[in-house]
Amino acid sequence: MKLASFCQVFKAGAFSPQAFIVRAALLATAYCISRLAGLQEYTTFLSGAHPNPQMSWQAGATLGMIHVLLYFGFILLAPIFLITACLLASWRRWRSGKADQVWGQINKSHKSVGETPTDAGETPALPGPKEIS
Repeated sequence: MKLASFCQVFKAGAFSPQAFIVRAALLATAYCISRLAGLQEYTTFLSGAHPNPQMSWQAGATLGMIHVLLYFGFILLAPIFLITACLLASWRRWRSGKADQVWGQINKSHKSVGETPTDAGETPALPGPKEIS
């Protein structure tokens, strides 16, 4: 991967598919680092046990809480971010291909009726109450 394309991923919009994938990857990486560092040992503060006698209980509880938050982020948020990225990417792909087709069909149907076609960015006008017979 080139450095330029790597930087483009981090410069993507906040609600782009790339941004959601980056967030999921960052959560997964942070969780893996906390697992490798052994922070799961400090989650025993939840049951009231002291994990390390050489450390204060505040420091042990802080490390345990960091691991618990990263765990819940990895289990709950990372899959949601990935699903959101997939849905957003497929929506954008569908929208870019289908929008032109839909507007083309609307314009063709108006031409066949004898009305003037609307601009691509304008919604076609619906008939008013007097025009319906």
